[in-house]
Amino acid sequence: PRLEGLEFCIKHILEDKNAPYKQCSYVSVKNGKRCPNAAPKAERKDGVTFCAEHSHKNAMALQAQMRKSSAGPSPE
Repeated sequence: PRLEGLEFCIKHILEDKNAPYKQCSYVSVKNGKRCPNAAPKAERKDGVTFCAEHSHKNAMALQAQMRKSSAGPSPE
């Protein structure tokens, strides 16, 4: 199904140069390849933006890191 108000679905939206999407900024550590999925164009100045999958993974990793740092050794 096409995205609302656009000519393409999320899988092919990068073919529309006027769409408010660009390629995901995630780069694999294993093979150095960039994620081919579409991500909303960033409102941030640095232009870094992630697709839904990598946004979710980043959020989960950040939560885990926060839990790890706040659960430091307890003084006894």
